[in-house]
Amino acid sequence: MSRASFDSASTAHESTQYIYKPPMEMPFEPDRYRDAEIHSVCGSYAYALGLPQIGMKVPRQLNMNLISEYPLPELDADKIRGMFMCDGIDHIDPACVPDSDDYILAVRYGNNFENGKPGMIVMCRHPGGQWSYKHDFGFEACNQKRRILDVDFSGNPITDPATADFKGLTEFGGYYTIPYEGIHFKPSVGINPRHGFGNYPVQEPNFF
Repeated sequence: MSRASFDSASTAHESTQYIYKPPMEMPFEPDRYRDAEIHSVCGSYAYALGLPQIGMKVPRQLNMNLISEYPLPELDADKIRGMFMCDGIDHIDPACVPDSDDYILAVRYGNNFENGKPGMIVMCRHPGGQWSYKHDFGFEACNQKRRILDVDFSGNPITDPATADFKGLTEFGGYYTIPYEGIHFKPSVGINPRHGFGNYPVQEPNFF
């Protein structure tokens, strides 16, 4: 089993960024996120990437200074693809999704989810075809807010992220993969190195 790796990178116009290179396979390890220090600050995107250091950021914000939850715009499949592209993450044609246990991402979204607002869940695939996500909503039908789950909102194992029951998240936003050379990110929250996610202190001022 391989682990993600990190390197630092900087330019004259930016303070320190880090380069995240994910493992080929991402084991399902919900216990790593049970500590309150991580559980309370790690959003769905951060969990799916294995990067709790980005906190509540959503796709397109990996290199932004935001550290607070940011309202999602009205979404469609093209807009979601563009949001991931901003972070250097590649879209996968559905016909080309690998059948192996390779670590990939999938997205479900809806524009009338919680209190009539847009919502999104980013999932990740584990060995054996298992999918999981961090539930960041208070949707009553699920009643699983802030938990790491490998079942949909009806309690069924997620075997196909495009058809799993996510209630108001009715639309499938596609499959995505992090390129071999990795992606850049700026930490927005500090995570104690004892949790095994590395030591990547926040370099930026807090902009809201």
